[in-house]
Amino acid sequence: MKKIVNGKEELLSSSEMAEFDQKEIDHKIEVLERAKQLYKELRKAEYPSTEDLVVALWEKVAENNPTPFDDLQSKRVAIKAKYPNPTK
Repeated sequence: MKKIVNGKEELLSSSEMAEFDQKEIDHKIEVLERAKQLYKELRKAEYPSTEDLVVALWEKVAENNPTPFDDLQSKRVAIKAKYPNPTK
């Protein structure tokens, strides 16, 4: 890799290359960490509420009506596909 010094191209020293490489690694880690947080936020905003889940579970168990629960599970699967985990 090269740098410009007084209008002339020069090769980076080994310590400059190591510093550059470390900055690249740090940046990639930062981007990945932000992606991890962002997908969680996006999923949470679209997931059904806890109240909806409780009602669906109650209807499935107490009223033997699995339809609301199955509908919520379908929504969850669609949201997970829409916002996949960036670490997988």
